[in-house]
Amino acid sequence: MSDERKKRRWWRWVGWTFLVVFVLYPLSIGPAFYWRCALSDPFIAIGELDAPYAPIVWLCERSEILNGILSKYLDFWVPYP
Repeated sequence: MSDERKKRRWWRWVGWTFLVVFVLYPLSIGPAFYWRCALSDPFIAIGELDAPYAPIVWLCERSEILNGILSKYLDFWVPYP
């Protein structure tokens, strides 16, 4: 394989990894929160989400701005009365 083709393949992996880790993973907390609330108590706390979202919850506990963004995003999925 030529070096140019190897470089393109490498950048493709970087792009997909970036998309999954920094875009799809954080956005998936909304549907997970929806299903968690649908199956249990609708007034579940954000901190009670399972281990896969622990890094997001940890960041939001330490940042007021991120906590506000996450709260609004989760309200979109499960609006409280």
